[in-house]
Amino acid sequence: MSSTSTDIGVHVVKPHGQLEDIPVVDFMYPADHIAKEFNIEQQDILEYTKNWYIKNVYYRIKDKNPKYARYHLGKFMSLYNFYKSFAGRNWNDNPDHIAKYGIPCEERKARRDRLKEYGTYLAFVDGEGE
Repeated sequence: MSSTSTDIGVHVVKPHGQLEDIPVVDFMYPADHIAKEFNIEQQDILEYTKNWYIKNVYYRIKDKNPKYARYHLGKFMSLYNFYKSFAGRNWNDNPDHIAKYGIPCEERKARRDRLKEYGTYLAFVDGEGE
């Protein structure tokens, strides 16, 4: 996204002020303050997605088309691992963010390198595994 697109996105999400960033990437949902306000537990949405995929996609097609089910699971896990590789790291290169949290920012090259390391395409699959 360009900085203009980012600015527009931020204004839509938070029209009355600056969004407060967290120190490092995590996949906890909802935000801590929302969870406390509504007295609900946070959950790791990436882990939830993985468990949902295994239950609702992999297990549905593994008996009908086991070879494709394993192939598709491998593709899904590569995509899952791509996102998991961002967790626990600071990707915000804003000097104020780095100063506030004292966590060095990952290099932009590291972001691009992940696209070469992990498969990030997941084909649609129907209930028959096709």
